Amino acid sequence: MKNFDLSLFLGCCAIAFGIVIAGKTISAELPNTTQVPSSLSVVTQTEGEKEFGKYLDKYEACDYLKLYKFRKDVDELLESGILDGTYTMVDDTYIFSRQKLDEWVEERIETDPTE
Repeated sequence: MKNFDLSLFLGCCAIAFGIVIAGKTISAELPNTTQVPSSLSVVTQTEGEKEFGKYLDKYEACDYLKLYKFRKDVDELLESGILDGTYTMVDDTYIFSRQKLDEWVEERIETDPTE
């Protein structure tokens, strides 16, 4: 059996006690939020904004285009330049515009409706 280290135990107890006291102090300073405000506003979202915002990362764009199982296809589309104009680069991250993706899909449907 291992030796019991009393100083380690007491140190952990002191830290735990400090966390509890800090939590109680902070919660006492917070306003009482149990009351519901008298005026509530409801913000509605258009279809497509429920799940996706105006800007998407590469993985959200893949999901938005319903290519869930084909993430490598998005990489191929990016490398080929087909998705040019639908995104911008921030550092090493692709940021897609949902509006530009919608326009890109519409153009694809208009040019070849059999795809």
